[in-house]
Amino acid sequence: MGVCLWSSLIVAVAIYSYVPTYLKQRDEATNIAFPRPAVPEYGSITTIRHTEEDLAFVRRETVPEKANLPMAPQVDIYYEAQTDNCTKGKNFVVLGGTNSQTWAYHDLIVKMRSLGFCTLSFDWRSHGRSEDTPGDINTELFMLDASAIIRKVFGKEKVHIFSWSLGGFVGYQLAIFKPEQVASLIVYGSTACWSEIAEGTSECIDSVNMVKRIFSFSSMIRMIGLATEQSLVKAALKVKSGNIPFLDLYFNTVRMDQKAKTPKVWLQVQGSKTFGQLNKIQCPTLLISGEHENLASGASPHTMQVEAKRIKHAEPPVVLTDASGEGYSHFAMWEEGGLELMFGHIKAFYGKHSYIH
Repeated sequence: MGVCLWSSLIVAVAIYSYVPTYLKQRDEATNIAFPRPAVPEYGSITTIRHTEEDLAFVRRETVPEKANLPMAPQVDIYYEAQTDNCTKGKNFVVLGGTNSQTWAYHDLIVKMRSLGFCTLSFDWRSHGRSEDTPGDINTELFMLDASAIIRKVFGKEKVHIFSWSLGGFVGYQLAIFKPEQVASLIVYGSTACWSEIAEGTSECIDSVNMVKRIFSFSSMIRMIGLATEQSLVKAALKVKSGNIPFLDLYFNTVRMDQKAKTPKVWLQVQGSKTFGQLNKIQCPTLLISGEHENLASGASPHTMQVEAKRIKHAEPPVVLTDASGEGYSHFAMWEEGGLELMFGHIKAFYGKHSYIH
């Protein structure tokens, strides 16, 4: 009995010692194989600072049991701003999704520049090239970060927000709490409820679906690894077949320490609170999703319809479809034909509201 016990302990210690080293080496090898794209000449880093009053706001608005966790009031944010050769006052800002980085939106930025927009995209704190700050991170803190970097680049001018996934939730909060900064809002692949609203109902009940819950546990993320996650996500979210080299970079250029930290934001989202304040949004708003969005963000056609009805100047929601019948997923903008299809709707929206001519 004693020999078996000692043998088991020796095996357990060996596994405990070996596995973390193996996982670290595996993910470092992945990062070497998939280096981040080079920083463009318009890439910069700036330090933003929040006051204690700002942080008090975050504590009031966030999930109660998380409200007293420490949050870093200062952070170095990496951003890419192009404010030359564009029309003053036509400002386009991208709020990215969990773990995404600025390079993911370069093709969209090019299209918006062709319409005369000045543009801004940035990495959230603990994302990409921005600082991985100590303490808690949540959507309310991200919203203050976004407000600060917008003010840094565009001063008191209003901006047109394009937001995806977790960035969509932050976009809603920005339009609610910082209306003086937001000229219009496009929310793609996201929901203010952060949970799918059941058919036949119009009530948001706070919940986190199984996909978000599983992929938010740091131990699970570390065990799966960066390279493996892509194939799992592609199958689970029904990513449209075709040329998707983007997904290789999306998952494999994230540093594991950041990857394990940022999805925890999902578990802190208090969707019913933001959903209940959608009537405060006064700017023109467009909601876009893929056919399979309910597997990722809860942004099903029904959920979008419910949310659009609560926003005074919301356009009829758009569900991205194509002739193949295969449908688009949460990653529609990077699927074959997805960006062109989406850009058509974006251009029509801005044209209707006289943001482009």
